[in-house]
Amino acid sequence: MARIEYTKFREGETPNAAGLNAPYNSLATVDIDPENTKPNWATRKHFDDTGEQANELFFYDNPTTVGWNTTSSTYSTVGAGGSNSELTFGAGVICNEGDLIRVQSSGIIGDVLCNTDGDGNGSQDSYNYFSFRLLLTFSVGGVSSTATTAECGYSFTRRSRLTNDTTGLDSALWWRNFSFSGVYRVPANATTLTGIRLQGKVGPNGGAGNRLDVTRNNITAVVARN
Repeated sequence: MARIEYTKFREGETPNAAGLNAPYNSLATVDIDPENTKPNWATRKHFDDTGEQANELFFYDNPTTVGWNTTSSTYSTVGAGGSNSELTFGAGVICNEGDLIRVQSSGIIGDVLCNTDGDGNGSQDSYNYFSFRLLLTFSVGGVSSTATTAECGYSFTRRSRLTNDTTGLDSALWWRNFSFSGVYRVPANATTLTGIRLQGKVGPNGGAGNRLDVTRNNITAVVARN
C-alpha cells in the first residue's frame, strides 16, 4: 500500500497539531503505487461509485404466442410475433481481452411440421434435425464482427438424427421447450458489444417441407470482467 506518514510521541512529549494531522494530510494527497501493494488489495468497488460493475446482467424477453417459422437450412433470426429476438447492449458496454460473456436462451417450440424424418442413410441423415444458435455482434476499432457463442440441436420426432429405421414417419413433437447456454471469451481489448440474436434453422440438409416453429423466447447475458 502507499505510505501514510505519522509521528510517534514518546512519554512526556506534548503532541502538536501538525503531528496529529500528519496522517490525514498524507492520506489526502497520497497516490496508489505498487510499492508494498498486494495484488488483491482492492476490488472494483474501490474505484466505481456507481455500483458493482464486475458483473453486469442483460435480459431480453419475447412473451408472444404468435409463432415464427422457417424451412430454411440457413440460420435466420427468430422473429416471433413480428419482433426480432435480439438482446441489445446499448451504448458504452466495452470489454477487454479475457473478459467472459455467459449467454443463455430458452423458449417454446410450437407448431412444427415434419413431412419426412429421413431414413438415416446418406444425405437424409439430417432431415430429422433443427438447431438454434446465439450470435454475438461486436466491434473492435469500428470494425463490426460476429461470433457464435452457443449452439444446440434437436430432433423433430422421437427418432434420433441418425437412425437405421427406414419405415414410416414418426409423429412430430409439438409444444416443448428448448434451452441452451455457452461462454464466450472476448478476444481483444476495447471490444464494444452490440447485441445477441437468437437464430434457428432446419437441416443442415433439411427434409422437404420440414418446418421449425418458435413462439415465446428469451435471451440472457452476463458480462464478467476480470
